[in-house]
Amino acid sequence: MEKILYTTTAVNEDGLTGVAYTKGNGDKDFSTQISSPRSAEAGTNPEQLFALAYATCLNASIEFVEKRMKLEHKSKVEVKIDLTLDSEGEGYLFHPSVFVAMPGRSEALAREILEAAERQCPVHKLLKGVTVPPVELSTANE
Repeated sequence: MEKILYTTTAVNEDGLTGVAYTKGNGDKDFSTQISSPRSAEAGTNPEQLFALAYATCLNASIEFVEKRMKLEHKSKVEVKIDLTLDSEGEGYLFHPSVFVAMPGRSEALAREILEAAERQCPVHKLLKGVTVPPVELSTANE
């Protein structure tokens, strides 16, 4: 087994209405109100949490690659999650779409950074073997 660099544990005892929390991380532990995306109640949902995890992990991986290349960090990652009914089985499916902006970078350099970041990003790698969404890339200034 690889050397473990960090461990976290998330706990949900309430389903889609209630509280979910992390434990075992000391001052980094947090809790959040959970609610269904179809509910009027305040709270976050699995779709939002997954999108945040994917966007943050991919952008952190981009930043890591940029630092290794001695470049300034300049990227924005947006992950949109569509939730659909699973037409081939039971339950639901997530359909992520990913947009990465690296304003001012050449297309070739931006593609090189993105491809290296995709090889680094644990969330992106976790999706291998499933249909990983293509990442839309822009180098235009906003």
